Amino acid sequence: MIAQQYETQKVLSASPMELILMLYDGALRSLSQALAAFDLADDIERMNGIHEQLLRAQDFITELACSLDIERGGELAEQLNRLYEFMLHHLAVANSEKQRKPVEDVKSMLTELRNSWSQAMERVPREEQPEPVPVDRTGSFRISG
Repeated sequence: MIAQQYETQKVLSASPMELILMLYDGALRSLSQALAAFDLADDIERMNGIHEQLLRAQDFITELACSLDIERGGELAEQLNRLYEFMLHHLAVANSEKQRKPVEDVKSMLTELRNSWSQAMERVPREEQPEPVPVDRTGSFRISG
């Protein structure tokens, strides 16, 4: 319970750039757990572990795709969107056919993107990063400042 509250507070106080990094980290964590599940001896645990973790990774990647601003991001945002679609397709194939290689490939690509994003964050001082979007106690977004 306390860990969940901590995570919620961490997300609510994060800048938009930090939120993207958290999405990359979540996807990579899920992919690592899926890869570990491939090595489980019990067939049911292996199949369920792979399935659940790949679905989680797909959720994180979908959130990354939804965070793109194609209008402002231009060609780079479009290329990232295509790359995220490619990753989602590869993970769907990996999940349906229980193949390890597509998971490893997607993890490698996401690791590169995550590291690039982290380096970009280091170049932008925290005070110049956009502010977190305030939420009220019910969890809905507040439009007024």
